[in-house]
Amino acid sequence: MSTTYSLFAVLIGIGSVTGIESVTGVLRLQEPAREFYYASAAGTVVYDPGISLSDKVTKGQVLLTYIGLPEQSERTVNARSEGYIEYVNEALSDGERIDVGEMLYKVKSNRIFGWYQINGLKPGSFEVNSQLWVCKKHNMPWRFNIDAVQSDGVLVSSLYRAQQYSYLYAMSQQKLVMYYNKRDCLNSIQ
Repeated sequence: MSTTYSLFAVLIGIGSVTGIESVTGVLRLQEPAREFYYASAAGTVVYDPGISLSDKVTKGQVLLTYIGLPEQSERTVNARSEGYIEYVNEALSDGERIDVGEMLYKVKSNRIFGWYQINGLKPGSFEVNSQLWVCKKHNMPWRFNIDAVQSDGVLVSSLYRAQQYSYLYAMSQQKLVMYYNKRDCLNSIQ
């Protein structure tokens, strides 16, 4: 099983826009991670909570319970992280049989990561666990968390809803100004 990653770009520099501290440049976003859930034993489904495509799931949420063969033990499949259902095996309903190794679900993470490569990054310009904000007219402010800082760039992450990925993709395809705080971000679009 292999995972394919896409990178998107946006150019970065540090500066000031009308007295407001900002960052401008190119961001590389990574395709969201996906988790695959397989049956660890053959068995019969005894509890199907009715999960559908695009449903949000939380870490620890029960996705399915089945009785494994031949030992007749109950097995529960729990979500290992938060995300959105991207695939549901059509045979998952109460009383249906599943085979060992059969794919049950695919969950797409609700966290996206990106890397800012910044020319001339000065030490102390960014701090881990701080935030950068993006504001575009007619859209909501978007928060990126700073997860790591290195001499040549900043690793950022953001939570998103399933239908928002296309917005992030479009945003990453153009020159992008980011702000150190939400207030400055909102003031930039007024």
